[in-house]
Order: sequence, then C-alpha cells, then structure tokens
Amino acid sequence: MALIFNYITLALFTILCGLFIYLYFYFTRNFNFWKELGVSYVKPLPFVGNLKEVMFLKENVGKTFQRIYNEHSDKPFVGIFAFDQPSLLIRDLDLVKNILVKDAQYFIDRVITVDENVESLCANTLFSMKGKRWRKVRVNLTPAFTSAKMRMMFKLVELCGKDLVKYLDIVTADGCPVDARETMAKFTTDVIASCAFGINSNSLKNPDAEFRRYMRNILDFSIRKGLAALTALFAPNLKRILKLKFVDDDTTNYIRKAVWQTVDYREKNELIRNDFLDSIIEMRNKWKRSVQEDKIPAKSQENDSHFGKLRAFFYMIWVIPK
Repeated sequence: MALIFNYITLALFTILCGLFIYLYFYFTRNFNFWKELGVSYVKPLPFVGNLKEVMFLKENVGKTFQRIYNEHSDKPFVGIFAFDQPSLLIRDLDLVKNILVKDAQYFIDRVITVDENVESLCANTLFSMKGKRWRKVRVNLTPAFTSAKMRMMFKLVELCGKDLVKYLDIVTADGCPVDARETMAKFTTDVIASCAFGINSNSLKNPDAEFRRYMRNILDFSIRKGLAALTALFAPNLKRILKLKFVDDDTTNYIRKAVWQTVDYREKNELIRNDFLDSIIEMRNKWKRSVQEDKIPAKSQENDSHFGKLRAFFYMIWVIPK
C-alpha cells in the first residue's frame, strides 16, 4: 500500500513539474522579441512579464507604465511585456501624434476588452468599442466637442466656479486647513455632472450627495476592481468567465436612470441647457428624422440603434475624479 502511495505521489510530482516547465516555456516564449528587433526593453519576469506589481495589486497599470516611462527618459520608446505579450511604450511626442492622428487608421482597436453580456455599460464606451463600431461612434460624437459647443458650456462651468468660491470662503473662515484634492474632486464632479449629465450634483454643498457617492463607487479601489481592470487589459476571456465588473449593478442602474430621467424631462419641457447631453439628444433626434424620411435603410437603422439609446454617451463617466 505504501509503495502504491509513493508511486502516486511520484506521478503527481512529475505531472506538476512537467506542467510548471511547460507553463514556464510558454510564458517566456516571446521574451526575445524586442531583443531580436534591436529595441531597448525592460527585462521581464516569467509568468508576469513587467506587471509584477500590478499582478499583486500593489499598484495600478498606470503607475507601472509611468515608472517605466520615467526610468527610460533617454529613449523614444521602450519594449515591455504584458505577461508574455510584447508591447511598446511610446515616449516620443511625434510618434504619439502619428499614432493618434496621422496613422490613426492603423491603431483603431484599444487593448481593453469588455464583454457586453457581462457589463453592457462599460462595453459600450469608446474605450472598449472596436473596429467599425468604434469609428462610427467616434465620428458621430466629434461634433459634440467643437470649440463652439465647448464655449457654450462655459456658463455652466462658471456657475460651478462660483459655488467653489463660496465653499472655500466657508471652510476657510476658521483658519483650518482644506483638503485640496477632495475639494477639487467635488468641484470637478459638479462640473462634469452639470455639463455632461445635465445634473446638479451639489457635491460641494452636500458631502453626501447621491451623484458623488455613486461616482466614487466607480473609482474607489478594491481587489475586485483591480482584478477586473487587469483581466480586461490582458486576460479578457478570464474576465468573462469570472464575470468581473468595473461598475456594480446599483451604480449602473443609477446612471441609466439619472440620464434617462433628464432626457425625458428636457424633451417634455423643451428645455435647452447647451450642454453635452443636449448635443447627444440633438444627434438622436436628427437620426430619428432621417429614419422617418427613409434616408436610412432599415438594415442601417438596426445597426445604428445604439445612437438612439445614447450608449456612447456613457464614456464620459471615466473622467470623473476620485
């Protein structure tokens, strides 16, 4: 009996060693990629590449890339590895401009991948859309960001600025120090809520404002969100299997409800604020008129239905500060 147990233990040990060796060579198979091309690169570690700190949730991806960026200030670009996949971190501004503008047609898809069946809100943002769908949404959203449209929103920003001045007068009256980060986060939240969502969030006036509370749910760090971000960038299939979400269902439902209530109120009362939401409503109404006039075929109407639902609008939530 003991002999059989020893054989089983030896077999399991051999299998585990074989599996480890296989995984080691699999995850290091591309580690000579940048070396063979003569590109300077950061030496990777087996299994994690250059993402050790991210993998153990000690820092986010942005911090890791910033550190690598600063450590190679003498180079126009540097090779890195996301687990086993080679990537290039661009530092030269001219190269960045070429990628984002001149040669943008070759760099349409973003790395981040979100399954619409798991998290429809994030899947329908410009950051996660891909291919022709991304291009179509981007083209249709561009008119909402003209300089004229931006100037029309200045009055809304100015009103939030006046609220900030009043708030600072009150909190500094007794000479106590002010948390500048939190104060400016509240101010920026008010600006974005007003200009993008058409909502008076009153974050400065009310520390427990509902809009502010839900937006913090999006950006406050947690292990679940860290894993969701990591897998969305580098292991989308795993994210789909584990059903990890950036935004919880309560926050998602709140955002949808808030936006649609605002849209319905404006349409019923013919209210115009000259903000971003007005631009989106205008886009939707033009699309509806085109459909009614048979300028858009039925097949195209089905493909473009996401404009009628305002899904592209939700990409704005990611710029709300913590």
